[in-house]
Amino acid sequence: MELIKIELENYKSITESIGVEFHKNLPTVLIGKNGSGKSNVLEALEHIASTNSNLPGKYSARELRYKAYIRLENSEFAKLFPNEEYSEEKAVFSAYSSAKDGLHINTIESETIVPLLRKELDNVLELTNELEDAVDSYEKALKKIECDDRDSLSLRGYDIIDSKGNTTNYDVLKFKSQFFIEQIRQLSNSFVSNIKSENIFCFSLPHYTLELYPPHAELTPLKLRYKAPELAQFEQKFITINESAIKREITKINKRTETACKKVDEILNKLKVQADRLLDTTECGAVTEFIHNVTNVFGNNCAYLLSENSQVLFKDLKKENDNRYYNSSAVIFEAYAKAHNKKDVLNDKNYVISNKERIEFEQWLNTNQPKFECGMYEKITVDTDDKNQLSICIHENNKQVVSLNETSAGRRWYFTYYFVKNTLSPGDTFIIDEPASMLHPSAQKEILSDICEMTKNGIRVIYSTHSPYLIPEDWNCVGFVSMSNSTQITYVDTKDERDIFFKDIVGDIFDLESIVETFQKSNPKEIAEKCYLAIKNKDSTFSVAAKQLNLSEDTIKSWHRNGTHFRSPKLENIIAVASFTNTPITDLLK
Repeated sequence: MELIKIELENYKSITESIGVEFHKNLPTVLIGKNGSGKSNVLEALEHIASTNSNLPGKYSARELRYKAYIRLENSEFAKLFPNEEYSEEKAVFSAYSSAKDGLHINTIESETIVPLLRKELDNVLELTNELEDAVDSYEKALKKIECDDRDSLSLRGYDIIDSKGNTTNYDVLKFKSQFFIEQIRQLSNSFVSNIKSENIFCFSLPHYTLELYPPHAELTPLKLRYKAPELAQFEQKFITINESAIKREITKINKRTETACKKVDEILNKLKVQADRLLDTTECGAVTEFIHNVTNVFGNNCAYLLSENSQVLFKDLKKENDNRYYNSSAVIFEAYAKAHNKKDVLNDKNYVISNKERIEFEQWLNTNQPKFECGMYEKITVDTDDKNQLSICIHENNKQVVSLNETSAGRRWYFTYYFVKNTLSPGDTFIIDEPASMLHPSAQKEILSDICEMTKNGIRVIYSTHSPYLIPEDWNCVGFVSMSNSTQITYVDTKDERDIFFKDIVGDIFDLESIVETFQKSNPKEIAEKCYLAIKNKDSTFSVAAKQLNLSEDTIKSWHRNGTHFRSPKLENIIAVASFTNTPITDLLK
């Protein structure tokens, strides 16, 4: 099962539907100018992937809408529809959440998959009805031997025996057959009821399991066997037993019932094969396996690695007190905890790590030493301070001990990237905002090679970048993110625009350093006033500007020098204002 595209809508600057494409054995790369909405796209994808993973985590963005396009492999298609010819076009369907306040996939839509699924389920129901009719016919044929072993009969000339020669009871066989039929019908109907229209299947897995029973041996023909009647001594004087007549009658009954039983066996075998293939919830029947694979198309785990620039420059003041948000050591531990299903750690930001957990985490770090650091340090230890803030400490060969949070930005990023990626398995999703932006070009090339290797090993990698060193040779995997100057809406284009990339995008890399330096040296009140005036002088209202910039009107008005509650705009807001008002960012920062 291959995820080939996701359409996103209604998240921050993504107000209209945009498509992000995926390619087999290639990463998905997003490039575009600063403020174009690349991070918004990555965030939206992270919300979807995390919500649909099987691991605990913190999910939000419930207003986001999306539709994933998935293609079945030939083997998967053949398991579902063995009598249908495979084609890639026929095997594509869309999957999404039909819930108003959720992101969990629970619906598929397809003009081919859903009707074919309905056909397979209807075939099972048809066989179920045939089996019920055959069992009724068998019952009529067995009228003369239908009895209860508990009945006390003064005279019996036969036993009911099964294929193993054991005495049995037809009532038990009938009960088991009817129970089996009811199970199949109930399970089939539960899936059929989820087909809401000709092309839409809203699924949920049954809460019960299918037990394929009774065993086949119990449905081979039941036979009568002659048994000499037990007569009291005084009865023997008055009753004559015609054994030959009784045996002849038994032979007739056995011949009559054998045909009916063969019919039951024939339909039962077909039904068991179909039920095994489609509905078995314990052995992964085709339908249940299909549903599991669709809901797990993003993998068991999704890791999201923020840009080092974003963490330093674009801090969210509301999250400044959350130690895990900007603590590289804590980012690694959270990824480790997520992969090891430590729910308490993920659900409680004030969680106090136990000494046992600390030692286990430390052991894991020391068994996963980064390749480029091999031999460059002695060991890693994990410490916590009095506020329970986690710190990974690197013991250098020169006996110095350096906290990962305080080492160089490039080294800190690589350690975080390396350990986070080691928590992922084939099928998982890794989303990275501007990978290796703090590294030398030669190191960036190594990261690209590493990312491409991950994708070949089955890990889906999605990242944004401004660096030409992080663009794969195959440009089919590159999406060009831009924002409309008039509507401030993010778009993604997949056409090959290499000239635009090298002319406009690469320039951002070299401009960024000077922009940051200017921003840090400028007067915050003067910048705020220029941003306010740029918006005021644009032919639009503050309410329109607030909506497009994803800010409140009060925030924009607070930038005014004479405002009662002055606020200094963040660099990301200044970049957005420059784009919205078509003002050179250097004019706002002067």
